[in-house]
Amino acid sequence: GGALPPLKIQQPSLSTAPITTVELCPMSFLPGVKLERYVGRVQIHFIKESFSVRETGGLGNFAHVFMVEANAIARAHVLAMGGTCLLGYRIDKFTIMEENAKDQGYSLISISGDAFYGVGIKKGIRPKSYFSY
Repeated sequence: GGALPPLKIQQPSLSTAPITTVELCPMSFLPGVKLERYVGRVQIHFIKESFSVRETGGLGNFAHVFMVEANAIARAHVLAMGGTCLLGYRIDKFTIMEENAKDQGYSLISISGDAFYGVGIKKGIRPKSYFSY
């Protein structure tokens, strides 16, 4: 036998990869979206601490960045479950503590909601994002 030809591995192009967004909405519906199936309940909890709060913009920036990160992880969780939106989005708990003398900050956040797979009224078209956080 002869040698096998080299295996060609095709990488997906970033320009052709589908862009999927997950909407976070406190309501029980999303305007312009037909909900096709319930994916499951989402309840996630995060704790974050920092030992350099002042250098990173203060306690307000620490809390803001943490909330943005938690929402991004919630979106990723819904997407991994096969959903496109998190309805009944709720921040159940959000606590921030600071120790000025030690330049430390601590925060806890709990997020919950119901994940659904939904599509726009026109097949494959997503509506304008009204509720993105």
